[in-house]
Parts: sequence; C-alpha cells; structure tokens
Amino acid sequence: MLRPMLKQSIFFSLVWILILAPICFAGEFPVASIVQDLSTIEAAVIVRPNGHLLLNKGSNDSVRKGDLWSIYSKGEVVFDPVSGEELGSLDEIVGFAWITRTDQRFSEIELTGPAKSSEVKTGQQARRYDGIKAIFQDGTGSHSSLYEKLRAGLPSLNWEYVVSETGAALTSPRDALLLAVAKDRLTVRGGGEIIQVYEMMRRPLRAVAQPVAPSAVFSTRGSTTVPVPVQIQQQSVAKQEPFMQPPQQPVFRQESFSKPVPGLMTPGMSARLGGQNFRSVGTINSIAYNVDLLEVAGQEQPWFVYLTNKALFCQPSLMGGDRFAYRYEGFGTVVNVSAGPEGMIALNVFNQSEWQMQSLLLHFTTAGFQVVDKDIPYIMAYIDIDNDGVRELIGQSFDDENFFGTSVYRLVLKGSSVKKTGKVKVPAGYRIYGSFMTDMDNDNIMEIGFYNLGKNLLIYEQGREIWQSTNSFGGSIQVVMIDNVGESQGATARREIVWCPPAVIPYDQGKLVALVHNDPSLLSMVGVGPRKGSVSILYNTNGQYFLRTLDANFEGPVQAVFAWGNELYCTIVEGKFYSGKGRTHVIAFSLDEIKKALY
Repeated sequence: MLRPMLKQSIFFSLVWILILAPICFAGEFPVASIVQDLSTIEAAVIVRPNGHLLLNKGSNDSVRKGDLWSIYSKGEVVFDPVSGEELGSLDEIVGFAWITRTDQRFSEIELTGPAKSSEVKTGQQARRYDGIKAIFQDGTGSHSSLYEKLRAGLPSLNWEYVVSETGAALTSPRDALLLAVAKDRLTVRGGGEIIQVYEMMRRPLRAVAQPVAPSAVFSTRGSTTVPVPVQIQQQSVAKQEPFMQPPQQPVFRQESFSKPVPGLMTPGMSARLGGQNFRSVGTINSIAYNVDLLEVAGQEQPWFVYLTNKALFCQPSLMGGDRFAYRYEGFGTVVNVSAGPEGMIALNVFNQSEWQMQSLLLHFTTAGFQVVDKDIPYIMAYIDIDNDGVRELIGQSFDDENFFGTSVYRLVLKGSSVKKTGKVKVPAGYRIYGSFMTDMDNDNIMEIGFYNLGKNLLIYEQGREIWQSTNSFGGSIQVVMIDNVGESQGATARREIVWCPPAVIPYDQGKLVALVHNDPSLLSMVGVGPRKGSVSILYNTNGQYFLRTLDANFEGPVQAVFAWGNELYCTIVEGKFYSGKGRTHVIAFSLDEIKKALY
C-alpha cells in the first residue's frame, strides 16, 4: 500500500496536471501571414498571338500557382460635379482566371468563368483575390473567431461561412477560394490547387522561460529569456586536445550492429523503406549541432568535423584518438558550419549587436585549424551547384528585415580574402540553410530544393515551383534568434530554423537526396525543438517526385545526415538541447539496401 504522504503527493500532482494541461498553451493561426498571403495584387493582362493569356507579375511578386484573379475592363469615367475632377472609373469584371504556371516575372492564366477569350484584351487590369468568392469551411464549428478576423482583414473577398462535420471535405471550385480548417491546420485551395497550409501556432499563456538551442548560438544573462550575443575578444587559435580514450579500431569498419544504441529505439519491422539494418559508428559525449565528414590533405579517410556548444572539433575517429578544437571567441555567435573540399570549413557567425553576418573561412590540416578569412558578410554553405560532385562555396546576402537576402553568389578565395565572382540564380524566397542543388532525374536541368517559412520542402526547376511536400518538417534543435525590436517599434523576436544540410547521393537514374525528417510536434511549434525523428529519401521516377521515410523511428531528433562510400550516416541526439549536455550517436545505413528498397 502507498504511504499517506505519497498518496497525497500523487493526488496533488494529478490535480495540477489537470489544471495546467489545458491552460499551458493557447493555439492561434498566423492571421497576419494569411492576410498578407491573400492580399490584393494588381497586374496587367498580356494576350499572346496564339490566344494564351499571361499576367506581367510572377513568383518575384509572390504570385503562386492556384491564385485567383478578376479581370476588369475600363468602365465609365466618373467626374466630380463641382470641381470637374476625374474621380475614377466604374470598371466592370469581364472574367475570372487562375494561375496555371508561374515564372519569376510573369504568369500563365486560364479563364474559369463564362467569359470569352475575345473579351480579354492586352493591358486590361487584373486584381488578385478581388471580388472572388471565398468559402470558409469550419470542420469543427469552433473557428468562427478566425473567420471574423480573416473576413475583416480581407474585405475584397466575397465570404461564405460553412460548418461541416469533422472529416467532411468540400470540393474546391475552380473559381472560388476554399479555406478549410480542421483541428490545428488551415488549408487554402484555389483553382483546384493547394496554395498554402498553415499550422496552428502554440504559445505559452504565461511568461515561462523556454530553452533555446543551441547555447553555442546564444547566451543568457541573469534571468532574461531573450538570448543575447556573446561579446568577448576574438582569438583565432587552434588547440589540440587529447581524447581521454586510447585509439581503437578505425571508424570505417564494416561489422554488423548487434545491440541497441543507448538512447535509441531499435527500428521496427514494418518497413516503410528499407534501411532497418544499421551499425554503430560512435558516440560524441555532448550535443553536436552539425556533424559532417571532412577531406583532410594526406589522409586516406575523411575526418569527422562537428560543432558543439564548446567548440568546433575535428578528429579521425569517434572511437578514440586525438582531436583538434577551434573556439571562436570573437563578437557575434556561431550559427552553423559547412564542410567543403580539401579541409575547407565555412563558419557562419551572426553579430546581432551590429546586425550583420561576420562569418569565417577556416582551413584544417593535421596541424590544426587556420583562419583564412574573417568578417565575411554572407551566410555561407558548400553546395554542389554544377552537379559535378564537387561542393563549391556560395554565400547568400544578409537582409536587415528578413535575414535571408535575395542575392546568392559564388565565392572564391583570392589570396587571403573571400571574393564573389558571379551570381547564382535562385528562386524568390530561397533560404540557404538545408538547401540543395542537383539534377535529380538526369535531364540536364538543375533542381533547387529549400524549406519555406511553413516548414515545407519546395523544389524549383528553371525558376518554377514543380513540387512541394504535402506535410511540414519538424525542423532542427538548432535555431538563430532574429531580434530586431530596437530597429522596428512593435517588432517581436522570432526563431529562424537552421535546417540540417541534406546528403546528395548518385545512383543510376539520377540523384537521391537524404533529408533529416524530424516530427513536427507541439514542442517544435513552440520553439523547444523536435523530440523524435528519422531520415527520408527524396527521389524522382518517371517525372514524379517521391518522399519515403526509413523504417527507423529514433527516440531523439536527427541532427545530421551525410554519405560516404556505400553508407548513409545520420546522428541522433539525446539530452538537454538548450544546455548542450547530452550525447550524439552516429549510425550508418547501407546505401545498397536503401536503393534496392526504392524499386
């Protein structure tokens, strides 16, 4: 029997759980973002000689496939009877259209209503979401307040409110906008296309200190919950630290893995995709926010390079031996690292006090780290942009308001300075963290993949969006805080996810892309970070893109994925992400087994 004090303790614990559970978090949709995404845009109609209809606005102007437009003809001019001044015109709608394809500076449209093509003329004005019917489908009957907010914010739409049974879905008319909300997701459809999916944001009802990972990126002073940059004198010194364990077998061994890795759940047998057999590579006794393999001059095998909240480390094996450490002690905070060829490492540093990037380029040899250049004003990454198997250094410009700028450049080392040599053409909204560039289907046309603000993966080809993941990804435990409150009155701090870079893998029909695929849980929504994850494989077959997940559900988030030889490596972290205390397990899957499972 339980002792009275223990019974009382359990009773009060249960009471507090029942009281606090429903009030710890409140959910709300990002109304401001929805209103902005569905705002009115004006464009001019272009009628081609073959009868095809275009608009002079494209993806650069936030035009998307599925957007609905009204086309107007110039109506009777209205004059002021007193002053004689022209007040405007009574324009008339001649038809409705939807976007069938977008380019960066123009879009193709198709009429949806009874209007005849002969009534549409070049130069006529088109307005997005103006006079368009909007159906708000409330799947639970509990989102009337959201409907009222959207109706007030988007008065140019002709609104209709519909309550449907949970699970029942309305068919999206070609000439109407459908906003279907169920539980914690709002799906917007237009022209028969999914335009956008919005997740309900969870926010604490009370001012509770929330952990921000990693602490390598931010530090806190006193009791404040807003991360601030570390500001101490810079010292670029490479330090060699002996590993406490004696050298053991090299990490690139091929023995089978026979017992569970501590902190992991052994993959189940209901395979979604092959890859349930893996081997243990080693364990890092701290949270590693970036892990990759680095080619080192004079070494037959690559070395492991990884970033913790203590330093950037490089060592030939995770099973023991010497390791080298580089500690950045300058102004600003380390965001992430990217490994390149011949021992080159891009170290991204964000100086929030100066509101700029002050990144570094390092070179590693068996003698240690060397700072090649510093105060580089770009967000850098090594990416294979030419599909030749060699990762090149590129840099995205920094934007004062959006963090990611609109320009991306090739960067080269000239003497001891990093210089830009030309622009890299990327789609509007491109974000370099976690992005890739490759020819997935061997058609000699490069695809560009990156994550948008909604945590969806997008693929572009020749400036056009050709694929988007249906579900969002869970992000990373690594974030950078964008806090420009001092620059804009009323602005609030936000977290920018530092997406893990993918692994691009050659195979017979093109390229596979291995992606970190963490679960988009409630905790990831409030900024604590994902709790579980896996690895997904993106591939193209007969012109269709598929995203399949390995049959390996880990009891911790995946924080890195990379390939070498015939193996796919991934890292799983466990512990306290906000303090950096924990462990990082590195395991490897057989690429042969994964490729066989795809077909």
